[in-house]
Amino acid sequence: MDGVCHGEFGYWSGDIEKEDWNFKELANLVNGVTRAYKAGHLRSTELFVFTDNAVAEGVYYNGGSNRNKKLNE
Repeated sequence: MDGVCHGEFGYWSGDIEKEDWNFKELANLVNGVTRAYKAGHLRSTELFVFTDNAVAEGVYYNGGSNRNKKLNE
């Protein structure tokens, strides 16, 4: 897949729409990476993950050191 850039967008379902922005930003990061992995897009690639949400970034990189149990899951 030389030279291919993959991106996606979508809408939140009603149950997720009620969550706060930190949860939605983190879920977006985790779900996107998970889908890319399952689709085989991460073989022989370099992965860049971008967010403008400091809480989501901290939870993503620190792996569960946040006090919010829902974010840690």
